[in-house]
Amino acid sequence: MKTIVVVWGMLLALIACKKEQEVVAPELQVGQVFALLHGKRWHEDIAVKVTRFNETSQCESAKGTWSIHFERFALTQQRDSLLIESLFFSKIPRKIGRYPIKETIVTPANAYCQDYNANASFTILEGDVGTASYYAKKDEPGFLEITDFNADTGIVEGTFELTVEVYWKGITPYPDIVRFTKGQFKAKVK
Repeated sequence: MKTIVVVWGMLLALIACKKEQEVVAPELQVGQVFALLHGKRWHEDIAVKVTRFNETSQCESAKGTWSIHFERFALTQQRDSLLIESLFFSKIPRKIGRYPIKETIVTPANAYCQDYNANASFTILEGDVGTASYYAKKDEPGFLEITDFNADTGIVEGTFELTVEVYWKGITPYPDIVRFTKGQFKAKVK
């Protein structure tokens, strides 16, 4: 009995002492993204696109901003259709700085012309059907920070963290709250 107690104690000590390995971001190349999704690496193959808002548009509140779009493409578990995870930041000023992302509910038809600041959404599609849509969580504001921008090369680098909550969803295994942490990106402005 004494031996069992000693072995049990040693096992508990080993478990308690074992540190969880931290995921370290790789050095990013142009066109790459790194982020943790619920504490685990969001897929390695994520496309990033940074675009300028059209300056000739009548949407005054969006002039002089970028849209930053991260997309992951994969097959569904049944391998019968394409799964698309899309994290989209908009109205990000074209300069180095940290921009808070607050709760935003917009409609697709007039999203860019609404009077709001930097915002974000996360959408999941299966094939051409939307299965879930999320917006920034009101009581957990996130951010997107532009850490470097080279106007000569068009290369922009930044970091982000964001918690989004479900706006609507169909049948999907995704939770009602999704957290992106330790996000980093490096991209060329298109």
